[in-house]
Amino acid sequence: MLHVVHIGILQSHSLQEIISFGKYITLEYILRRIDWNWSKVHAHPWLFFQTLLNLQQSTNRGKMKRGRVLTPKQMERVRDHRYVVEGRTLLDPIMQVLWCRLFSMIPPRINCNVITMVGLALNMTSFTILMCYSPTATDEVPLWACALASVTMFLYQICDALDGKQCLRGLANKKDWHIAEIVDHASDSVSTVFVTIQLAICMRIGERPELFLTLMLTAMFMFFTAHWQTYISGVVRFGTLDVTESELALCFGYLLTAIIGQQFWAQKVYGVEWREAVVISSAVMAVIKLVNHAIFIWRRGYRLTVAGTSVFSPFLSIAMVFVLAIITKEMTDLCDYQPCIFFIVFGLLEAKMSNKLMVAYMTKSKFTPMDSIFLGPLVLLANQLLNNPLSSHLLLWAVVVYTAADLFYYIRIVVLDICDLLHLTFFSAYVIKEPAHGDVINGSSGKRNVDANKN
Repeated sequence: MLHVVHIGILQSHSLQEIISFGKYITLEYILRRIDWNWSKVHAHPWLFFQTLLNLQQSTNRGKMKRGRVLTPKQMERVRDHRYVVEGRTLLDPIMQVLWCRLFSMIPPRINCNVITMVGLALNMTSFTILMCYSPTATDEVPLWACALASVTMFLYQICDALDGKQCLRGLANKKDWHIAEIVDHASDSVSTVFVTIQLAICMRIGERPELFLTLMLTAMFMFFTAHWQTYISGVVRFGTLDVTESELALCFGYLLTAIIGQQFWAQKVYGVEWREAVVISSAVMAVIKLVNHAIFIWRRGYRLTVAGTSVFSPFLSIAMVFVLAIITKEMTDLCDYQPCIFFIVFGLLEAKMSNKLMVAYMTKSKFTPMDSIFLGPLVLLANQLLNNPLSSHLLLWAVVVYTAADLFYYIRIVVLDICDLLHLTFFSAYVIKEPAHGDVINGSSGKRNVDANKN
């Protein structure tokens, strides 16, 4: 039976005594709940701790706590989520030789998210340098900056492959790569925006705003549709020409610019500029990839998403991004005077939608296209409709900061929710354990190749 202590007695004791009394009260409550007493605890201490552990697990199963952004049902589904990947790209078998050699040099204790963040930082470094020299994608840039972009892109491609391998080796529970999956896709979504703008700077495509718009919308569309297919099928699928080939093609484009110069891309062959050919071929590839995804979904018999919603439910979000980008470009002069910053805004919008789509896929929940990040472009349009009471160019910088902060905040709270749920860490070193028998390290991202029919 709990003792009632008068408040005056508590005030006469030290803070340490009060804290000790609070701990005693808490233990008394726990003992009453599990029908134990102090003598039984002293006699069987290890059994007592095991009972407490079982009580915690049963409580978690019975009533899942709400996360910062994830609902209790989403938290429960994240726990049950399994990463399933199919396919191998054309260059994967060749690149695996290099990946495996470099992978053997990585200390086992390094967290895979560290590798992912290093790759993202490399891309951000080269992008910042190119932006400083050509903020409008119309100016000449030093050839060494293009060469640096090629090197950092190649290193990013290696990091993108090694982080999954490191995740598989380092996790005590090989199924708990939820954080690595979120962080990897978030890094890819942001990198897609910046490496595409890097290519535009190398080709001085800012001189042709319509080409710049087409190139950015194509890159965003290809990235989003890949996640759209995953949300429908529940499978991360790699085609013959996919992420590895795209990354190496960008490396080649940057390197070619460093060797030949930016003027090469404005030269015409049969009346078509090389940069026009690049944009047109990218758009054609996006259409082919979309058709390929549609054929895969139809043949597998998927008529609903993993959440049981319509397969067309994510269409509204990407359509809103495209419509806002086109309308803002036509109504304002921002795309003409600050094209790189302009497309960063809408690239981050698409990145936020892609990350929400990945979270919806992992939690098997409904995808909601409406989001706070759309406030940024709407403010730009409202300022234009009101005859620019605020400087549109300064407002654009404020909007890019807002969209970046909104995306970062969303990814952060999702990661924190999953870390709290699964008791995982983000950057902490791994505890070295021997890999389980039968684990296979494979694929362009290094993650386990799991047969979808077995899950």
